[in-house]
Amino acid sequence: MRREYLNIRMLLKELGVKRNYLGLEYLIASIKLLDEDSSSLALTNVSKLIYTRIAAQYHTSVFCVERNIRTLIKAIWESGNRDLMNKIFLGDIQTCPSNSTFIYCFWLYYHVQ
Repeated sequence: MRREYLNIRMLLKELGVKRNYLGLEYLIASIKLLDEDSSSLALTNVSKLIYTRIAAQYHTSVFCVERNIRTLIKAIWESGNRDLMNKIFLGDIQTCPSNSTFIYCFWLYYHVQ
């Protein structure tokens, strides 16, 4: 695994992510895919472009990829590092972010920091 992706794992761990979530691998895979293609098309069609590729890579369904990422984000929202969440989302967010919002904001924060 490349060093930069270890840094993604460390940042997610700092957010409060536990290793036992399958969504962790899917989220990291989505960050890798955005690194390969950060076009607006990839960002606006997360379920069609990114989830489809991850599902094929992990031999699962698009639904499972979406659900496992959503479960991971909900766990972060409910018991994660709120201060870091506020940094990632540039302010005090009031509701749990959608998958695509979380993926994009996390990806952006990771590359800007």
